[in-house]
Amino acid sequence: KNKEKERLNVIRRDKAGMDQEHIDRKREINDELLTEVVQRQIKMRKESIVDFEKGGREDLIEKTKAEIKILEEYLPEQLSLEEVNKIIDEICKSYEERPYFKADGSWDNSTCPVRYTEIIEKHGLKKNGCFQFVEDITIYPFEVLTGKSFDTGIIYKTELSYTTHHHNGSWIPVGAKNAMDNRYKEILEFGFEWDLQ
Repeated sequence: KNKEKERLNVIRRDKAGMDQEHIDRKREINDELLTEVVQRQIKMRKESIVDFEKGGREDLIEKTKAEIKILEEYLPEQLSLEEVNKIIDEICKSYEERPYFKADGSWDNSTCPVRYTEIIEKHGLKKNGCFQFVEDITIYPFEVLTGKSFDTGIIYKTELSYTTHHHNGSWIPVGAKNAMDNRYKEILEFGFEWDLQ
């Protein structure tokens, strides 16, 4: 009975997390959202275990590990390391074998993330800006690790934001780089500030 009660409590907290995302961020309740919320819940519990270990709280460590096991049942089936390595191999190969010139002889300025995205799309990536798993690779929403739009220079910050990649386009030819810098400057003159927290 106690185990069933614990299970019910874990599921209720998970559902509450999904409902909160649905209300706060107008997210559709679906499998992607479930996976995202479960991953977040597991991460929080793993962090708690570290604190419990420091405090010598064996009772809480065991309870939290049991909760993690319950949550893991709601995650997509994990792939073997061999299967995950297939995508990594494709990504590495695309870099190593990349022709730096297009068929017409012009310089290919496509960035690594653009090419990697194309590869991961073949394996099921949905370009929807949401947290997702693609063959056991965790894909985070744009604002978590990048946040700065290449097109506008605007930095999008949300409660999910962890870091911002302040790219400066050093790989872009001078003319295009100047045009990009001017575009950023014009947009910023409008005073755009996107703090979506």
